[in-house]
Amino acid sequence: MTPSEWLTSIREKYKLNGNLSFQDSWLEDLLSRLPASNRDAARKIWIERRSKKASHVLDEMMEQYLQQVFPILSPNEKIAAETTFFGVLPTYQFNAYTGFTPRGDRIVILHHALVYTLSYWSHWYLRMKDEGGKDYLRENPRRLIEALLYIVSIWLEQPLNVALPDIYPKTEDSWQLDECLVFSAISFVIGHELGHIICGHSHYGSDQDKNHMMEFEADQIGLSIAIRHTLVKTSVVKGDTYHTKFMLFGPLFALTVMSLFGDQSSHTHPSPSDRQTKLLLVFRGELQKILGARLSDFLDDVEDNVFDVLDNNSSRLFELFAIYHELISDLKLGIKQADAPYLREELTNFWS
Repeated sequence: MTPSEWLTSIREKYKLNGNLSFQDSWLEDLLSRLPASNRDAARKIWIERRSKKASHVLDEMMEQYLQQVFPILSPNEKIAAETTFFGVLPTYQFNAYTGFTPRGDRIVILHHALVYTLSYWSHWYLRMKDEGGKDYLRENPRRLIEALLYIVSIWLEQPLNVALPDIYPKTEDSWQLDECLVFSAISFVIGHELGHIICGHSHYGSDQDKNHMMEFEADQIGLSIAIRHTLVKTSVVKGDTYHTKFMLFGPLFALTVMSLFGDQSSHTHPSPSDRQTKLLLVFRGELQKILGARLSDFLDDVEDNVFDVLDNNSSRLFELFAIYHELISDLKLGIKQADAPYLREELTNFWS
C-alpha cells in the first residue's frame, strides 16, 4: 500500500473516517467570537467542511501547512520532505510521529489533538494579551474550570454539551497574531519531525542520553525551519516586526503547551522545560546562520533584547501551565476516558 492508502486503511479500521459533524448553534457561537469582518468567510468554510469527511478536512489543513513550510526548506531538507508523506489522524492524542509504513515509505503523522490543542491555547494566550497580560481565567475560578474541562473532555473524547469556553481573542489584531503563532508552532513541530529524518535518527534505544540528544537535534532543525518561516511570512509586510516577535515565540510556545501534560523527562524525551532551555541557547546562533551580517539590523528593528523577552514569556507560561496541569490531573480523575484507539500496534516502530 502507498502511504496514503495505509493511512486511509487505519482511518477505516478505527472508524476515523466519518463526516465532520457540528451543530448550527456551535457554529454560530464560534463565529460570534471572530472579528465581524471575518465571519462570512469563516461561515462559508465551515459549511463546506460539513459535507466532507473529517479526515479530508485534516488533509487539506496539512496541505496548507506544507505549502507554507516547503518553500523555505534548504535543498537537503527539501529532498527529505519530498520523499516523506505527511498525514493527520483524526484522533485526540497530543503527539506527532515519524517512521515507516509497512511498505517502507517514510511518513510523518500528526494527531488532530496536537493541532487543536495548539490553537486552543494560542487563543487563550492572545486573549491574555487583550486582558493586559493577566491570567484572566484564574481571576474567575468557574471560568477557569470550564476552560480546562472543555479541553480535557476533548482529549478524553467525551461528548461536549457546553458552550465554547471564554478563551477567544477580543480584537482583530489579536486574531491575526493568533494565526501567526499557531502556524509558527506547527511549522516547528513539522520541522522537528523532519529533523529526525534529516539527522538519520532511528528508533529509540536503551541509552537515554542518546535518545534525548536525538530530540535536541530535531528541535534545533525545527527551530531553524520555524525561524525561516517567520522571516519569510513577516517580510510580506515591510517592517512587520510586531508579528515577527510573536512568530519567533512559536517553537517555545509549542514546548510550553507540551508541559500541560507534565514537565518531566522520560526515557525517550527530555522535559519540555529542558528543551526550551536548549532552544534558547541556540536561538541567536540559528538567526545568525540565516541572517548573517543582517542580524544586527534585524535585532535593531525587532527588539535588541528579544531573546530575553522570549525567555521571560515562555518561563511565565511554564509557571502558569504547571498550575493548570495540577487542575487538569484532578479533572481527569472525574471523567471516564473513551475507549479511543491509540494505534499502539500500528505506531510501534515510530518515534516522535
